[in-house]
Amino acid sequence: MNIGANCRRGQARVDETEHGRAPDPGPSEIAVQRAARLLAECPERAWRLHDLADRVHLSTSQLGRAFSLRFGMAPMQYLARVRAHRLAQLLVETDLPIGVAMSRVGWSSRGHAARRFSAIVGVSPTDYRREAVNGG
Repeated sequence: MNIGANCRRGQARVDETEHGRAPDPGPSEIAVQRAARLLAECPERAWRLHDLADRVHLSTSQLGRAFSLRFGMAPMQYLARVRAHRLAQLLVETDLPIGVAMSRVGWSSRGHAARRFSAIVGVSPTDYRREAVNGG
């Protein structure tokens, strides 16, 4: 099954060069890069760590360790950042209701989404949109 087929590619990716790289891109590094790409290409998917680990052929503990070394955060934290960046993009570029935009990026609970967005971006989705529309 190709999960990327129904996902938008290349939108609102978290900067993959932000954190240090392993000196030698071995199989774990390649798997971690693939995992990050899967999360960035399809954040709306209901990802579970063990599903992601299976996709890249690592155990959940291997993926967690290698991902944290590579990106400085756990895979699900990375996913939350991708979703927050994608939501910010939707809030600025569309007139979608905030709840609809949240579900489009993969968050099913509006309260959870608002808390995660605020923690990552620094303001609530409502304030983010208001500031963007009013010029900050």
